[in-house]
Amino acid sequence: MAEGGRNGAVFDVPDMRAPVLSDLQKAALEGAAQMRFDFSAEAILTAAKAQTGLTDFGPMDFVERLALWCQCVKEDACLSPVSHAALWTMFLRYASDRLKIEDLCKRHPEILDIQIDRPIIGRQLRRRLAIPMHQRRTIPIRAGRARRQAGRSKTR
Repeated sequence: MAEGGRNGAVFDVPDMRAPVLSDLQKAALEGAAQMRFDFSAEAILTAAKAQTGLTDFGPMDFVERLALWCQCVKEDACLSPVSHAALWTMFLRYASDRLKIEDLCKRHPEILDIQIDRPIIGRQLRRRLAIPMHQRRTIPIRAGRARRQAGRSKTR
């Protein structure tokens, strides 16, 4: 039993308070620190329009929630520059997707007539299975077998 009566392994992360970063990680942080992101609903919606060439978001009832989400990002002092870049990209993707869906429904209104009688649950393939076939063929078969056999010998 671990310290404090808890079950499980105890992990020691020596650089938790002062992370030791690789050169690549340092470069990513420096690059992201130079970027400036305007976390406002207006800026995100304008960027999505520019990216897609579309203008109709449909009902604008989501803008208040987007503005609140942006405000939370602005106020969170613990977010790194890399986090800001990732969040900006995510917000932009969501806004762009909304534009594309509204456009699709305008061009094909019959979509809205489709009855869904049970939930549709999407499941992502495991990462290994999601590799496109043309990339999978470039992985030597023997290397894959060797990895599997090495894994089996560790568990025996």
